[in-house]
Amino acid sequence: MSAPEESPPAGTRAPRSVRRLPLGIIVAVQLVLAVIVLVAVNFLAATNHHRWDLTRSGEFTLSSATVNYLRSEALGGRERPVHIIAAIRRSSPHHARLQALISEYERLAKGALDVEFVDPVRDADRALEIADAYQHVFIEDVIIVDAVPAPPAPAAGDAPGEAQEPPGREEERNARIRFLPVEDMLVYRTDTRKQRRLVGYQAEDLLTSDLIAAVEGQPRRIYFLADKSQLQDGAENTPWSVLSGTLRRQNILLTPLRLSDTGRIPEDAEGVALIAPQYDLDEREEQILRDYWERPRSALLVVLDPVHRPARLRAFLREHGITPRDDRILTVRDGQTSSRVRATFAFGAQLNRITVDLAGKGTVLEGGTSSLEVREGAEDLLNRRIFPLALIEVAPGFWGESRYAEGDPEFDPAEDSGNPAPVAGQTTRLFPAAAVIRGNATDERTAGMTSRMVVIANTAFLHPDRLRPEQIDFLRNSANWLLGREELIGVGPRPIQNYKLNLLPRQISFVNRLNLFIIPGAFALLALFVWNARRA
Repeated sequence: MSAPEESPPAGTRAPRSVRRLPLGIIVAVQLVLAVIVLVAVNFLAATNHHRWDLTRSGEFTLSSATVNYLRSEALGGRERPVHIIAAIRRSSPHHARLQALISEYERLAKGALDVEFVDPVRDADRALEIADAYQHVFIEDVIIVDAVPAPPAPAAGDAPGEAQEPPGREEERNARIRFLPVEDMLVYRTDTRKQRRLVGYQAEDLLTSDLIAAVEGQPRRIYFLADKSQLQDGAENTPWSVLSGTLRRQNILLTPLRLSDTGRIPEDAEGVALIAPQYDLDEREEQILRDYWERPRSALLVVLDPVHRPARLRAFLREHGITPRDDRILTVRDGQTSSRVRATFAFGAQLNRITVDLAGKGTVLEGGTSSLEVREGAEDLLNRRIFPLALIEVAPGFWGESRYAEGDPEFDPAEDSGNPAPVAGQTTRLFPAAAVIRGNATDERTAGMTSRMVVIANTAFLHPDRLRPEQIDFLRNSANWLLGREELIGVGPRPIQNYKLNLLPRQISFVNRLNLFIIPGAFALLALFVWNARRA
């Protein structure tokens, strides 16, 4: 006879049975959720990721000028992405650096670049295909930039393959394909032992330059009025080489032109440059310049030598709100006169895009520098739709000395400009560089048709021995602004330099002991401690 069931104590509830799902179903749901989370994390990481450059000098961070161009409509608005082929041997000591650099280009372009890495030694078949397509023999590592646009659609009635290529198609195709040898990206220097050593890289500078040239095809042309100055052309290590080289890397060709031999600025002129004019314009030449300036989208780059003051050119500039003064910007410290002008780039106003990324940064102008009277906001100029803008402002403590040829200069408020000791609330600004916009620049529909001018009252910054990176950026930004290429404005790339670390013999010995004994011994002791702790 079975024992009677025990009833629960009085006042307590009987336990309810819990219905549980089978363990297999729970595990399956967890696995599905884990897969969903994994896919979501990978999607977010692929579409919203960021790279941190932990190098001291930012070797793998692209400059703002390059980033602006990679994100511009000129590159992103193409029907066919630009194809970059990096034919670099994996055994090359430069492969890892260039692969990281080009991959960063591809990431920031967001689909506008199609990058392909090829090892000509290991992938011989693909290398032969590329060599046949581009008629190029791989005798060295090279980067190919192919920006050939998509072919036009065949006309109605044309059979496939029978469409005739327009004249000049082959020339246009060749202009949009660039070959950049890796060897050209390397910077070498001869040391004291007459040995050639690698000291740096200029990969970003050259790659961005070739990318711009391939996308635009034929270079933009700025005519340099050669018969108005004695700036030497064709020679190396001269102001001409600095100016033409800087413009050439922006796909701008500086072409000499003699006003005495022509009656009109050529129609293909994207701009006109007057660099250190020593001789004034005559009446006919002045009219040629004025006729060009009246064209839509005209551009003038005027770099003045303070020693020479052409009267007609000065009157032309004064009509547009910029008047070169007959003075020298200088200061006196401890009884010594100094013409090394410290200045800052002006903060970009609504119409001033040149100094957006340079605003507030300092620079030094060496050599003779004169001041410019800039009539910003003058009512008579606004009525004519002329907008002068200051680009560079001199730091406090300097003034424009009118009697610069005499010794022991002293500031005279009746004759000199500026004030070495400004009073609060008193305007004493000096400008060695300014710009002019003519036209309706405030309306987006007509802003692209405005005429633009940049005036710089110093020529010494073009000398190779006085080159400063921020001034090269300013010159490059000025040229791109004059040509309406605001997407190229920014701080340009800097060459990557290798630094040599000089160590004493005892320091080298300590480093060797650290690597061979101290660090391995420390890890061995740590491993022994962990083993002993787990054994106990």
